Order: sequence, then C-alpha cells, then structure tokens
Amino acid sequence: MMVEIKRLLAVLALAFSCVSMWGCGDDVRFLESGSRKEGSFVMVSDTTALLAVYYYDHYERHSGADWEECTKMGMRLVDTRGTEYCYWEGLIDSCSGLKIEPLSDSTVLYLGRNGDEWFEYYFWKIKENPVLKKAKWENGRLPISLNAALMRTWKNGKFLFKYYDKFALLDTAANIITQITKEEAGWPDDVDDAQYFGDDLFTIVLYPNKFSFSIVRNGVDTLSTFYEEPPNDYDERHERFNGRYISRMKEDGWYLYSTDSNWQISKEPVARYRDQRYFAPLNHE
Repeated sequence: MMVEIKRLLAVLALAFSCVSMWGCGDDVRFLESGSRKEGSFVMVSDTTALLAVYYYDHYERHSGADWEECTKMGMRLVDTRGTEYCYWEGLIDSCSGLKIEPLSDSTVLYLGRNGDEWFEYYFWKIKENPVLKKAKWENGRLPISLNAALMRTWKNGKFLFKYYDKFALLDTAANIITQITKEEAGWPDDVDDAQYFGDDLFTIVLYPNKFSFSIVRNGVDTLSTFYEEPPNDYDERHERFNGRYISRMKEDGWYLYSTDSNWQISKEPVARYRDQRYFAPLNHE
C-alpha cells in the first residue's frame, strides 16, 4: 500500500510541475517495479552472504526519456553457490543507504544518508529490525562521502572511514564524526588493508609481486601467509578484509577465502562475487 501511494504521489507531482510550465505536454507512463543488488556485500558463512538491495519504480515520458525512483532499500541473506537463493530479506522505507559493512557474523553497519552536517547509520542484525542512529560532524560539515569510503572497525569501539588520504572517525557512543590525519588514525604504511579485531590491529601485507600476502597482528606477528604463482596475464591484485574473510580481486571478480580461529587462510576460495553484482559458482566461466 505504501509503495502504491508513493507511486501515485510521484506521478501527481510530475503532472503538477508539467501543468505549471507553458508548452509541457509530455505524458508519464509507469513501466514496472523492480529491484537490483548494489555493490556491497558481507560474508556470513562459507555459503551465505548479505547483499545490499535497492527497490525502484520505472517511469517513461512520451518523448522516450525514462528514469527510476527509489521506493525502499535493505539487504538480503543469500546462498553464495551460484543460485543466490534468498533465505531472508530486510527492508526499510528509506532511500538513504546503499552500503553495508560487517560488524560480526550476524550484524552489519548499514550506512545511510550523508548530509552536510550529519550522517545516518543503522545497526542491523539478521532477522531483526534495524536500529537507526545519527551522528553529527564535529566541525559542522562532512569532508568526505562516507558511503564511498572504506570503513573499518577501529580501536576503542570506533569506526574508521578511509577515502584515499582522508580519514574520519565515527564515535558511536558520542555520535560524533571527526576528521583525523593518517597519523592520528594510526593507519600503518605499506599495507593493503587494516582493521581492529578486539584490541589487536590486523593488517594485510603484500609481497613484492602483489600476488602473495600475509596477515600480520600488531605489526610484528605474522599469523599466516598466502602464496600463489602469478598467472601468465598477471596484473596487480588487491586483498581486503570482509569480516574474518579475505576478498581477493581478480580479473573476473572477487574471490572470498575463509580463515580459521588461528587466522590460517583457506587454500581454495569458498565463494566468488562477480562484477555484475551476483555470486557465481567457482567453476563458472
């Protein structure tokens, strides 16, 4: 019912604006309602993941111009083995978020509206309702788009946003976002990714050929190392934390590797996420 009301209001608003302009006679036609998956995902287990989703209504003018209007957003718990069977879906009547970041095996930080002076975010546990919070920018204006930044759990229960050489820290207790420097953040040099797990800082350190890497704790303890021979068409690769999983970017998408309780990396990937925003079988060509 809410979706139908929103659709009707959108058409009425457009019709009113059309009447207000002399010479406007371009009719509007509703085409379809649909949904699509967005770019961010969170691994839950070796065979399940959360995907950000976006619902829309599709319209077309008589002249041929068409557009989409967002109706709601949320996330899906899906199978990662190629079928993407949906086990659960949670939605919010808002169009202010597109990105999810892992907090634990069952909870994510859902990033929402990025205003000039404030930022919306949700703590969202699978199969439960999200908890909405708002954070104020300490100096009155956000310096970076937090939705576009890399987000990592950081020390003292805070969250670090990294956008190239800019950093911001979200304090969820005080609900304040503060711009900080790389030195203030404590982001190490020469690492591909960094994140706190508990009180320890874990980093992904690349080998010179950028195809093998190690997981290092607090800059001194090498917990595990992943070796792989570069293929004939070798190009630069990237490794990222996805909770306790490691995402490896290759030419045909992201390959996900699991880690055990001692941070030993699985020899083979457990899932593959394609650039077209879907999970595919590992043997899919």
